[in-house]
Formats: sequence, structure tokens, C-alpha cells
Amino acid sequence: RNNEAFAGGFDVRDMTFRHGGDFKGLTEKLPYIKGLGCEAIWISPIFQNGDNMYHQYAQHDFTLLDRRLGTLEELRNLTNTAHSLGMYVLVDVVMNHMDNEFYFEGHQSNSTPFRFHGDGANQEYKLVPRRAEEDMFETPAGRQPYMDFWYNNTWDASASYQGPVYGQYGESAWDSDSGTYDGSDFHHNGDLQNYFEPWEIHNGKIYGTMDDLRLEHPRVQEKYIAMTKALIASADIDGFRVDTPMQVPLPFFKAWAPAVREFARSLGKERFGIFGEFYVTPARYATMTGRGRDRTMWGTDQFIDGPATLKGGIVYSYYWYTFSALVHDMPDLADGPPLAYREEAKMLDMYDPMSNRTEYAMWNFCNNHDNWRMQAMTGAAQMRMCLAVVTFWPGVPLHYAGDEQDFNTPGSALDGWAREELGVSLAWRAVRTTPEGNPADRDNFDMTSDSYRYVQRLNALRRAYFGSFGSEACDVVETPADQVEQVLIFTRGCSDDDRVTVVANFNTTANKSIVFSTPWPTGTRLVNALTEASALEVTVPIGHRVSLELPAAGVFVFVRGDVKPIPPSVTSVTPAHGSVVEPSQGAVEIRLRFDRAMNASIAALASLDGTLGGFACAVAVSCDELVRTVAPGALTEGVHVVEIGPSALSADGVQVFSSFRSTFLVSGAPPLERGAVASPGSHYQAGLICNNGTALCHIATGADALRIQNVGENWSEWRSFEDESEWDIIPARGVLVQYHAEGSSSYIVGDCIDAAGESCHPSWHESMFIRGDWNSWGAWEGSRMRLVGQYTWGANITISGFQRAKFAPFVDWSKSYGMHPDRELLYNLPDYDPRHVRFAPEPYMSGSEASRRWMVARGLWSAHESIASGAEFASHLWVNSGCTAESPTCPPAPDSKWECYGSANWTTDDQAWCRSVGSVGCTEYAQNDGSPDMESCNQCGCCRRAIDPDLSGPTATCCVTFNDLYLNFTITSDLQQCAGALASQMNGETITSSTSTETTTEAPTTTPRSTTTPLPPCPETLPRQEKTEAIEASVARARQRLEDAEADFQTTGYSRMVSPKDWHGEVAYSIFVDRFANGDITNDGLNLQDFQRDILEKGEAWNIDSWRHGGDLQGVRGRLRYLHRIGITVVSLSPIFHNGRGEYHGSCTSDPTSVDSGFGTNELLRDLTREAHALGMRVVLDIQVNQACGRRLEYEAGLQDIDRVTACIEDYEREYWNASRDDDVSESNRNKLAWGGDVHPDLRHQEFFTRCGPKGMYTPGSVSGQ
Repeated sequence: RNNEAFAGGFDVRDMTFRHGGDFKGLTEKLPYIKGLGCEAIWISPIFQNGDNMYHQYAQHDFTLLDRRLGTLEELRNLTNTAHSLGMYVLVDVVMNHMDNEFYFEGHQSNSTPFRFHGDGANQEYKLVPRRAEEDMFETPAGRQPYMDFWYNNTWDASASYQGPVYGQYGESAWDSDSGTYDGSDFHHNGDLQNYFEPWEIHNGKIYGTMDDLRLEHPRVQEKYIAMTKALIASADIDGFRVDTPMQVPLPFFKAWAPAVREFARSLGKERFGIFGEFYVTPARYATMTGRGRDRTMWGTDQFIDGPATLKGGIVYSYYWYTFSALVHDMPDLADGPPLAYREEAKMLDMYDPMSNRTEYAMWNFCNNHDNWRMQAMTGAAQMRMCLAVVTFWPGVPLHYAGDEQDFNTPGSALDGWAREELGVSLAWRAVRTTPEGNPADRDNFDMTSDSYRYVQRLNALRRAYFGSFGSEACDVVETPADQVEQVLIFTRGCSDDDRVTVVANFNTTANKSIVFSTPWPTGTRLVNALTEASALEVTVPIGHRVSLELPAAGVFVFVRGDVKPIPPSVTSVTPAHGSVVEPSQGAVEIRLRFDRAMNASIAALASLDGTLGGFACAVAVSCDELVRTVAPGALTEGVHVVEIGPSALSADGVQVFSSFRSTFLVSGAPPLERGAVASPGSHYQAGLICNNGTALCHIATGADALRIQNVGENWSEWRSFEDESEWDIIPARGVLVQYHAEGSSSYIVGDCIDAAGESCHPSWHESMFIRGDWNSWGAWEGSRMRLVGQYTWGANITISGFQRAKFAPFVDWSKSYGMHPDRELLYNLPDYDPRHVRFAPEPYMSGSEASRRWMVARGLWSAHESIASGAEFASHLWVNSGCTAESPTCPPAPDSKWECYGSANWTTDDQAWCRSVGSVGCTEYAQNDGSPDMESCNQCGCCRRAIDPDLSGPTATCCVTFNDLYLNFTITSDLQQCAGALASQMNGETITSSTSTETTTEAPTTTPRSTTTPLPPCPETLPRQEKTEAIEASVARARQRLEDAEADFQTTGYSRMVSPKDWHGEVAYSIFVDRFANGDITNDGLNLQDFQRDILEKGEAWNIDSWRHGGDLQGVRGRLRYLHRIGITVVSLSPIFHNGRGEYHGSCTSDPTSVDSGFGTNELLRDLTREAHALGMRVVLDIQVNQACGRRLEYEAGLQDIDRVTACIEDYEREYWNASRDDDVSESNRNKLAWGGDVHPDLRHQEFFTRCGPKGMYTPGSVSGQ
């Protein structure tokens, strides 16, 4: 119920939106995480964020928890529960930046070049808030977008930046100049574009979207120190993971880190952890690890002045070696991790002031929340090999949620692709990475899956053999002097007896016959501990050289003698986790199998639905399996839970590491009786609408809550699950129900019936348009799509070559669906590895197109398929005349310039490579020839530039379909798939367009409003005959609407009420609709004024007299009998037609054919009138014919001066009275109107409006200045 608290962004269809995870849900799943062997959790940021920002990295307030995640009490319960399980909680904190509340003066919507100090025109920028002043917070520094951090545009010519800061090569930089906005808590320098310029990486605005804090200033440091202390004290957390520390100036860490550690120590937290995100060069993170070393201090006992800062961090150097070897097929890089460990030992200070000893505390990983999942790029075997390496390498192994369940969605986690839910999900259902679908489709809290148990075993072995962590011997890595090519071999341990030797084949395609040296004594029996049974054994021969046959991507973990006992675990459960059991199938047998014999007491520790007992050992002697038989009918329909407590013991006396939990669902027989929860992939439920359209009958066994929506209207509030809900449907509109069950809200079903009671297609949106280059981005109604299936829209389009497009559900751009843009994911070898100079594999990409290509290459999608996203950052998608979803081979780069790639001091071999390599992927390389064309490459010896593709092609007609629930789309030459859909045609002629590479500016956001009648475009400047024809066409359509309305009325069977013979006998009652009665709360949020919508989101009420208060036609309808009883015979209503500005009084109409959505619908007006007539009452409407209003209805050339406005009106009046009806009135002094998106298309004729200017500027007989 907190999914949309504070701000919006909840949408389970889209992988880049919020899906509802919170503190409460995480707390319930802690035993699952502990069962993996994880003894700490790192959670994403928790402070208040903006509208969507599901990732939580765009924070507004460091003193408030995001209400969508839960309350402080729920956070405390999370940490308390974790601590009771022996687990620690680390919170991701962001200090470098906040949200995007400012823009740099002169750069509201474009990139801002970086400036440092400067003067005059080159001076640092002033900050401009994006909010109106009345929408900001009242602070001691005046109105501010943020409550605690304030901007100040006062220039201080004497101020400098506190240093030093450090660059990517570990070099220091000091400020020798002056002049900046020192009184501001934010940097005013522009966008971060050059990550290798020290001052820019620290002061620039990351991605151009995150307001950069002035962290080097003591004033800002003190604020942030206070806020993080408050978090530790109030929630009892155990450590921080620091986001983007490479952009944080070191003076901040030198002040903040010791203050935080000392405060934590005062609360009894002697080992409070502070770890950074080291997505940066080793030379850079060496400056902020421990006391820090710059590049002049490597290999010495010298350190940067001041106390220790970060204890360690998520280190990428090992990841880059493993990634490159396994993904780019470079197995020779197997020697990288030992090289990195040796070289970084000279650079890093691992001294911990809390323990007064040296500890290697880097976090090693195979996957994390910013990258592709390795198993998607390579395979399961490679992933398991990587997991074994990081488990036993020095440091902390970091496991990314979902790896243990074989999640393999292609794409970067930065775009949400690889940030799947573990509960049942909807957003990845179209990305079917296996024949059964996507692993993320189902409930994945399965503690018996193969990969879960593999990770569980790795961590259990790590505890068993490295349990005496604390000595520096634990961090010693031994490698053979004669390291085998393409194979990583290392030995590590905290004592001589408890060492392990890891042997990993980095060659993913070939087996290896290897011989290697080992430090184990002659005669030592080595056993591969990864295997539970029939483990490989070898005996160390004389000379200590061991021979092995190593499979491709294979890994062995050898230990001395018998493998140490590790905690027992459940290997299988019946019914399987997340399965569905039919109540009619008879007795249900519940079985739990273990990896070894268990103590007989285990039977008393197993429970079903919280009740202990009823289980017995299947075989009394070994007791490696428990069984319980439940009589037919004894299991009620719903979710059932099988558990084993945390005190269970194996027969040899080893306790389980965590409790065990598994669930199954008892639900009706398929297909219909199973319902929404049992069949989460079924989204159409015939019979959902029941009781003659007055109720909804739910079939969703297992659900605990639901909410309802008539398509195109607002969702109801969440309510407890009920079998039947009273509900007024709208014929032919469709109704949706979203259910919540077992921590997921991804259960959605719909139904639809028309006025005749016939079934129709449900959809997520009420309408859909496809807009692109070929139809001027939807400037006319030919862009409308039609429903051709359940949740599926279709349209035939005729195009040439490659064309850009987007899907949009409304007539404006308030919502659209495109694709995640391409972006290179930068990986490189550390510069202490000489191979880094020529390391130039084609970079992996972030973005939808890279994921689409992955799916097509594996035969999981055809070339005609792809998926869209409604994310704000989504760019256009591509359609092409080959009728496929393929994008151009390379992104268009019409202005591509040569840029520096390699130094002029490169070796002869490197220069030869640059001359000969040509193109790699979408990048062209060449040696600098000194020509004017290469001037932008400066003095570099090797240059590169992006390749600009050819977008031209033949003309063809294609069918485009878009599923607005799964968000996938297809483009095909089979036009029958769009049968019944509108073609992109107007006046019988197909509209085509050649490809354009010019940027199209989308219309500004307005309040969405659906239209129901397709209308052609209206003329702007046409010859007189065409103008006349266009106006006559509008008149003809108006007459046709009248005829259609009359015909429709006749079908209702209603009779008309005749006018009174004499109005003198009537008694009228005047109603201001918005202020009379609120009969339908579901339309309260529709068509609000912009300022009211903003205030409601912020919760800061002001000028409430100008708000809409919610009165509507339903409220009037419900009070008709009251009016009748007091003798009223005429009900007079204030204006009710669509007002594009959302004004509560409705006194300026934009569309006289449609009732304002905030007041109701055209059908509701008819019903109100019929019921009034039945009571002998008449209905009179207040209408306007002298003016029209709407957002962005304005003069194209802006306001005119008084003389011109006055002259225009006088000229118009004179010509009007002296001209016949068919004469044109002079355009002298008249302006031209820009229509915006609200005014009805049939009113969009310049001839319909006087167009002289504001009436307040009309001064007859006057001359300006007098």
C-alpha cells in the first residue's frame, strides 16, 4: 500500500519503473539470503527520491526515508531481524550528487560545457531552479528546491577550491586560481564530460542530470556528517557502501570517514565498514583506500596526509580480467588476477585504524547492479567458475541477487534489464531467455535450485576453511612460478592445514591437460571440495607437480584430505517451490530431501503453515528425507508454507546455517479456475465482469490485496482481497485488476464487454498512436493505432529506409514508449598491465538494441521483435522498410569528429596497429596525418571517430503491433496481423517519407486526454480555395457528428422532453459543478491545473480557492431527487466541456464535443439528463461561443505593441462591416495562432479567430505613450 506514497513511478510492466519492493518484504526474505551463506546485505539507497527513480540514486532529502520503502520502524525491524540472524546491514549512500532540480543558466535542456573559475562570458554558471518559487521549500536561505542544501548565485572573486583532488592516474591537482560561487552548496561548473580531467570529474554534473554537491567545503561536510550519523543512530546499521566515490574530493572523505567511524564506535560498532564503488582506475582508488597513496608514493611507506578514509571497495580490476577472458574469449588474461594482486599491493594501503592491522577488504564480484550478467554473456559454466574464484580470492565475495537462480536477462543493469525481481514479475515476460520464458517470470525464492545450492556450498566451504579470518596470513596468495597459460591457479589459507588450491580454466571452449607446481607436501591427498559425491582426488607426487585434466571453463577447489563438515541443506521439496496443486488431485504428499542423514529430531522441527508436527522420517535409519501426507481436501485453497527451523541438526551434529522455507499454491483446475495468481501469464479473464456489468468476480486464489481501474481512468486504492467487488464498468472500455500475492504485484487481468454485452479486447491504455519521421511525429490523426488483439495495438505504415518512431498513448507527449539509448560500457585493463595499450575489443553496449541483438542471435526473438520502455530517458525506436525491428548497424553520427585515442609516443607496433586496424565495430581508427580533418584529434598519434551509417532504403508497407502490457512490439510485412487497424493514410493517399536524421522536438508535456473520433489535420496557411474546402470539411464533420449523435440517441430507446410552452413558470437552480458535490472520486485527479497537480505531489497546500475541489456530474446526478423535493424544475450547470487548462470553473472551452474528464463523460451527461427528465426537471448548460482556450494556444510571434493591436481591431471592424460574407478579411496587423494540443481540430482555422492581441492592449483613439 506504500507503492505510490510521496510520488509516482510504480509500474510493474516496465523494467525501469518501481515494482514495489520495500523494507518489509526484504525483512521477510532475510532467511533466504542467509541460507545462501551471506552474512551481510548491501541495500540500495533509502533516502527520499523523486517521481520514479526506483534505483534511489537521485535523492532529495538525506534526513527522510523514502515512504515507498517503508517507515523508520520497518527499517529498524529490518536491521534488528538481520542482527538476530547474525547478519550485518550496509546501506548505499550517495554524497556526490542529488536529484536534478537545477539547470545551468542558458542550458535548460542541452549539455553544458565545463567551466572552472573564469570571468566574464566564461565565468562559472548561475544555477536556475526548475521549480516555480512557490513550489520550493522555505529555508533560512530563502526559497530552495532542497530543504537542507542551498544554492547561492553570489560570485566570490577571491574564493578557491580546497584541494587536493586526484585524477585517474593518481596524480594530484591543486587550485591555483580564484573565483567561484563559494556560498553555494552546489557546484556551478557545468556537466561532467571528461572523466580524465581531475577538476571536472569532481565538480562536473554527472550525466548532466545530477546536481553536484560542493563536498570540498566544510559547510557541506558538516551537514552530511550530521545526516549520516543520524542514520546510524536511528537505524543501527553496520556500514556504508559509498556511491561514485571517484567523483568525491578527498578532503571530504578525510573529514567524513573518521567522524563516522568515531561516532559508530561510540555506539559500540567497533568495526563500522565504509566501502566505495571503485568503478575507476586502480591508481584513482588507491588515493582513497586506507590513508591513501598518490602515484608518487607507490611502493613506499608514504601516505597522503590525514586519517584513513575508505576501508576498501567494489574492485573492478579483477572483474575486467575475468570479463575480458570469458566474454571476449581472451583466456591468456588468466594471469591477470595474480598480476593485479602483486601490483596493487604496492599502491593500496589496507591498514584499518579500527583493528590496528592490515586487512585486504576489497569486494570481488562476477556481477553487480550496473552491468550485464556474466551468465547471459557467456554461460552457466563460466559463471560457476567465476563464483568459485571470487569466493576464495582475498577480500569479500559479493553476490548479486538473482545469480543464484540463473537469471540471464541480456542487457545492462543500468537500464533495468539485469535488475530483475526475485518474486513473480511481469516486466521481463516478453524477454523469454529460455523455451519456458524468462526465469524472472516465476517466484524465485527457491532454496533448492541447483545454483542456489552451489553458492550455498561455496560460502560454506569458505567459512569452514577461512573461518579464522583476522590474521594477515589470510590475505597471502601463492601462485606457481610456472603459471599455466590460460589457467588461473592459486593457493590461499589462514593456516597451513586450512588452505585451498583453486584451479580455473579461463579457456571456455577447450579442455586443458595441465601440470602445475603446488605448495602441498609430497603425498598429500587433495580432494575437489566443490563436488558433494564422487569427488576428484589427486595425490601430490614427488616434485610437487600435479597433473590434471581440466574441462573448458572448469574449476576445481582442492582441500587436504576429507572435506570439512559443512551445514546440511535441503536438496529438494515436493510440491516444488512455487508450484500449483489442484485441490481435486487427492491426498498431497509433502517431502523434504536432505544432502545427508539428519538427526531424528528433524521431524519435530518441520512445519506446515506454521504448525509443527505431522512429518516423519521416510527411512528411520538414515532420515535423509521427511514426508507428510495430507488427506484429500484438507488443504484449503491458497498459499501454503513448508518450513524447517534454524536449530535442525544433521546426524553428525552439524547445525543448518539458516531456516528453510518453501511455498506452494492450492488452486482450482486449469484454465479458468486457477485464476490470476496460479497463472500469472494469463491476463484476460472472461467473466471478470459479472452481474450484468455491475460487479467484478475475482478468481485469484492466493491474493491478499487488489486494486481496480477502468481503462483510461485512475486506479482505485488498494483494498483487501474480496471475492466480488461492486464496480461500474464503462462499455467497450475494458477493466483491469491488479492483485498482490506473496510479495509481488505482477498479477494483472482484464476483461471487456461492449454495450451489447459482447466481449471486446482489454488493453492497458485507452488509445495508442505510432509517431515518427514518416508522419511528422503524429501531427495528424493517421498515427492512431487500433486494438487488434488483447492488449495489442496495430497499424500499417509505409516508410522508406530506416525511420525513427515512438508509441504514445495520448494525443500529447505526456507519456511515450521508446528504447533505452545505446551507450558503451567501458572496460579496460589496468595500466600496470602492458597489454592495456592495445586492448581494444568491441565494447559491450548498454541499451535496448544490444539486448535485442542478443535475443535474435540466440533464436529467442525473430528479427521482427523488440521491446519498448516508458522511461523518461528512452529515446526513439527504429522501424525500417525491411519490416524488421533492427536498428541501423551503427548509431547515426552525422557530426562525428576525430578524437584522441593514443599518444604520439606509442611504440612502433602500436602505431602500426593504428594504421592497419581500420574499423572495429562502429568506430574507425587512423593515424593522425595532420590534415585539417584531423585537427580535433590535437597532437595525438592515433585517432578514432564514430562511423555514420547509411539510413536510406526502398519503400515498403509494414504492419506494426505493440502490446501495451508486455511492452513488446513487432514489425512485419504480414499486413494481416494488423487487420482492422488504421493504415497511415489520409484522404485515401498513403503518406510516405524518406529518412531524416534531423532531431525532432517532441511536444511539451500536458495533462493527457483521450480522444475518440479520428480527425484529419487542420490547415495552417493554404490558398483560399483550399482554406474554404478545409473549413467546409470541418462544418461537414460537425454536421455528421450531429447526425451520428441523433442516430445513437435513437438506439437508446429514450424519448425526448419537449420544451416548455412558457419558461415563466419554471424554477431554476444554478450549480457550479466543481463546488457542488463529489460523486466520483476516481476522476478527482483528472485534468487538474498544473500548479494544483504539483502542490498535491508535494503536499504543500496554498491558494486552495483556485483548486478543483472534485465536484462532478455524478455528484449532480446523485442530488437530483433532493432538488426535485425542494421544487426545482430547471437545473442550470456551469460549463462542463473540456477545458485544456484544467481550470475549475470551466469557463473557457477547448473542445465543445467532449465533457471535461474531471467532471465525467458524455455518456454520464446523457444519463443525468434522462434521470432529470424522468423527474420532470430540465437541464440547461452554460456554453461559450465567443472564445476558446487551451495550453500553448498562443500567438506565434508573441505579444504585439498597443498601436498594432488597436490598429488591427479597428481595421477588422471596418472591413467586417463593409464586406460580404464570402470576402476575405485583410490579414493586416493580424498575428498567427499556434494551436497547442487542446483546441479541437475542427476549430483550428486561423479564419475563425480575430487574432489581434490581448483586449487589454486595445486603446481606441489612443497613441502609445500618451
